[in-house]
Amino acid sequence: MDWISFGFLRLLTGTVFLQFFTRYELNESAGQTEEIARQLLLCAVFICAAIGMRKYSHIQGDVFSRILPKRLMRAMSTPVDTARVSYFAQATWLTVALIRRLGSHF
Repeated sequence: MDWISFGFLRLLTGTVFLQFFTRYELNESAGQTEEIARQLLLCAVFICAAIGMRKYSHIQGDVFSRILPKRLMRAMSTPVDTARVSYFAQATWLTVALIRRLGSHF
């Protein structure tokens, strides 16, 4: 999975360089490079977030589990997980609704 994120970041770097080169050196911007760069950045962010979850290196796992007492962390784990699952469910629902609205325009 690390190599996939590295690939997306390399493609993003190449796309931004192409945009810069065509805009400032050739005085004519390549079409859709900004949108492609935005989509590549989103892919890289989501894959890197998944890598962070896999390695348990997000702030919730690193900082608070070392600071707070074990009993409090155990008590807080269920509400935190419930909030996380509900957030992702709502984000998924909104994404599907947006895709359904925009699907007919393409």
